[in-house]
Amino acid sequence: MSGGVSRSQCRTTTSRGGEVNARYAHPGSRNSGAGRALIEVALADLRGAGCQRAVPHVQDANGRARRFYERAGFAVEATGLPLEEFPFALTQARYGRSL
Repeated sequence: MSGGVSRSQCRTTTSRGGEVNARYAHPGSRNSGAGRALIEVALADLRGAGCQRAVPHVQDANGRARRFYERAGFAVEATGLPLEEFPFALTQARYGRSL
């Protein structure tokens, strides 16, 4: 398997945003288009669920993932957001894109 992606249901807010989460690509499949194909499947799934926006979160320090989302048409909406699940300091960026 070259990678995977999961998504959450659309939130019942005015933005109707669905979160893209748990996405990964096997290191051997990088730059092959596998990651882009995976995100397109997730976006189509969100559209089919009635979402109007897709919202992924990425660790601030993960430059590779941030560039991936920017190339896929996502815009950074916020940075420095705390990841409170961890007992050490990590921050994340939130991206967004209309569907």
